[in-house]
Amino acid sequence: MMCHARGLPRAQVYCVHTEPNYSLPWQRKRQATSTSSGFMVMFGGKRRLLTNAHSVDYYTQVSSQRGAGAPSPRCRHSSCTLEPPCHA
Repeated sequence: MMCHARGLPRAQVYCVHTEPNYSLPWQRKRQATSTSSGFMVMFGGKRRLLTNAHSVDYYTQVSSQRGAGAPSPRCRHSSCTLEPPCHA
């Protein structure tokens, strides 16, 4: 089974990451930022933002903005759910 992303609303994903410091667990390493892409999908009657797991790895803040086209405000997300990869 293949999934084609044509026709799905595109989004830019902005993330602030803070990787844990395993040698000093009470401290964190420096924050880093990244930008990636994603798609808005309907799942279980709710809109979800679908992106790669490495895009939001060790996230502290995640926000998104509609992709190319008219400017739109950024939406800040309160949580991320990382699902195991599905290989079909």
